[in-house]
Amino acid sequence: MKVLLALLVAVSSYAATIRGTVVDPGDRALPGAKIRLLNASSRKRLTLTAANNQGVFAVDAAVGGKYAVAVSFPGFLERLIPVEVLSDSVELGKIVLALAGCEAPGVMCEDLSPILVGSAPPSPAARDMVLGTDCAIDADSLKMICGDPADPGKTADIRVRFRADQIWFEAVNGGSLAEPVGVNSSCGVPVPEVRIDGLGRGTLYCITTNRHRKSQIYLLDEVPPNAGYIPLHLVTWP
Repeated sequence: MKVLLALLVAVSSYAATIRGTVVDPGDRALPGAKIRLLNASSRKRLTLTAANNQGVFAVDAAVGGKYAVAVSFPGFLERLIPVEVLSDSVELGKIVLALAGCEAPGVMCEDLSPILVGSAPPSPAARDMVLGTDCAIDADSLKMICGDPADPGKTADIRVRFRADQIWFEAVNGGSLAEPVGVNSSCGVPVPEVRIDGLGRGTLYCITTNRHRKSQIYLLDEVPPNAGYIPLHLVTWP
């Protein structure tokens, strides 16, 4: 009887399926797109899988569960989609990934349509860095400022903050953050902070520095909860 009850609990805990199809802005399938199922609250990764040759994926979930589905593909921006499972089947439909832009790591602009990418701005300065979670970023100088997280210094634009087991980027000293919008990754409405734990490679944030320059941060790897460091690619325009 106990064995039967345990089996019933196991079956009922994964009694739903989340499905979707990953495509580019031209409605072409992105086979092999990485799919990560995260707990909505903790951002802990629960499942890692990939889309098939038609860009279609399916992941098991629990009815009543709240999740985030992270979808990524090289050269495109990762999307994080909140999902609440209310039935045994959740259809996300077509998930369109935006191009990461000319300055994203590994992107060759000559391979991208100018209609999607747009006209290229002046060449920026760029740097890869491994950002400690006690550090801030001076995007104008492409430097890390590490030490006291409560006092990042007057030249810092963004600092890392921990809050209730969550990791955030926070704008400081008059800098600002924004998420990209549209197929050409234009910067959206500025926000004071963004949560980054659980996000992965292909995540992009725009920065307006305290010297009014445009900068962008690309995450280079998944940021697990309670991460001790954050690999990223930073670019800043003159």
